[in-house]
Amino acid sequence: MGWLKPKASAPIAYATELGAWASHLRSEAQLAEGTVANYCWWIEIFLRWLLQEKLPLRRLTITGVDKFIEHLASRELSRFTLSKATTVLRRFLAYAFEQEWCRCEISSCILSPRLFRYESLPTGPAWPDVQRLIAATKGRSRRELRNRAILLLLAVYGWRSGEVRGLCLEDLDWTRRIVRVRRSKTSRVQEFPLTPTMSRTLERYLKKGRPDSKCSVVFLTLHAPFRPLSAGAVYDLTRSLMERLEIVSSKRGPHALRHACATYLLNHGFSLKKVGDHLGHRSMSATQIYAKVDLNGLRDVAEFDLGGLL
Repeated sequence: MGWLKPKASAPIAYATELGAWASHLRSEAQLAEGTVANYCWWIEIFLRWLLQEKLPLRRLTITGVDKFIEHLASRELSRFTLSKATTVLRRFLAYAFEQEWCRCEISSCILSPRLFRYESLPTGPAWPDVQRLIAATKGRSRRELRNRAILLLLAVYGWRSGEVRGLCLEDLDWTRRIVRVRRSKTSRVQEFPLTPTMSRTLERYLKKGRPDSKCSVVFLTLHAPFRPLSAGAVYDLTRSLMERLEIVSSKRGPHALRHACATYLLNHGFSLKKVGDHLGHRSMSATQIYAKVDLNGLRDVAEFDLGGLL
């Protein structure tokens, strides 16, 4: 209601430089907003570390970069995550040198952990576990009505967390029975048919579960002030349910349900092209990684009789 003033957040180190780089990523590199936010998150960690170490950006050397990477490695990050961090850092330092924020060009000297192609397989829960997950939200409370709709969009439609959180009331076309999604990576608008189950679930949530609000976003918090869900809230939703149901999965966030959707479709005979279209992939290469987890296909190959040659 505007009566309480939010607590002032701590100032961000090198806020001007970080803001200029974010603008560059949006305007020049034309990256999606989610990608820009992720890149800035990594660089904010780096800049805060520089402040903590009392190391000015202008005096940064490759030795300082090595110390920062050692700092990240001490947090037991995976090689894939470290590779992502070094890639973002390399890009930022190249831009910093162009802007004369650094005295020497050191971006080309930053090494990344060696990764193998398709090393990080997309993993998610088995489909019967996904069905158990959705069945656990069959209640009539406002929380269960909202969570069930979110889980269906994540698991059946294969949407990303940001795409679900960004769904607006005007994206629901009840006349044509379709729902629109703006892809977080490409900003492309894609239309999906509203299945009878999805349609009933959304209607029940909008009529009995969604609080009255002028906000156009579909999924809101349960308590005032009503606002769109955060990424952490959707993550906690899937993680807590998986833990309560004792579902075995190496990943327990909302993206695990997207992986489960892709694997399920592939194992039931859908082509990579159709799976890629369903997930909103820009290229076939983004979908091909799921061929590595096509267990039914691998079993067919293993059982194929080569006429006694083996």
